[in-house]
Formats: sequence, structure tokens, C-alpha cells
Amino acid sequence: MTTGDILISIGITPNLRGFEYICMATEILSVDSKASVQRVYKVIADKKSTKTESVERTIRHAISKADRNCDWWKENIRKGNTVNSEFLSILAYRIREEHKEDD
Repeated sequence: MTTGDILISIGITPNLRGFEYICMATEILSVDSKASVQRVYKVIADKKSTKTESVERTIRHAISKADRNCDWWKENIRKGNTVNSEFLSILAYRIREEHKEDD
């Protein structure tokens, strides 16, 4: 399963700018699990010619859709609002684990 597939399954759709940013962040974090989220925001902001604050806010908005709309996410992962770093870490971990299984 790809990052995009996971995002769609929890209600974060590709029409949101945050969808692309989350995919980029997950790719960075799946390679370097020790990277700080602030550094990840900076890398994405530089690639997309925007501000780090905009990247953070856009990702937060996309994640809020999963918090509001996905029953599975609410029941199994998080009760209440999800912090960006927590969400990205969980997603990157899941992607890393799937790649291990493929090897």
C-alpha cells in the first residue's frame, strides 16, 4: 500500500494540497526516521517555494479531515486532534514496515 492509498483510506483526498505535502514528508521520514518535523517542513517549503508555516498549516488542515471524517482513524489510532508530527511518524513507520515485508 502506498502513502497515497493510506491517505485516501482515511479520508484525505488528493485534491488537498496537504495530500502532496504529507506524501513528501512521509518519503523523507521513511528514509530518515530521526529527521525533525521542522526540518521536513523546511525541505518541502524549499521544494515548493513556500513558507514552512504554510506547509505545517496545510498538513494540519489535511490531517484534521481524518480526525473529523474517518471512524477507523478515530477508533484505532487517535481520540481527538492529531498532532502533525505524530501523524507523520505513524505513517512513515507503516510505510517502512511495509517495505521491510516486501524485501
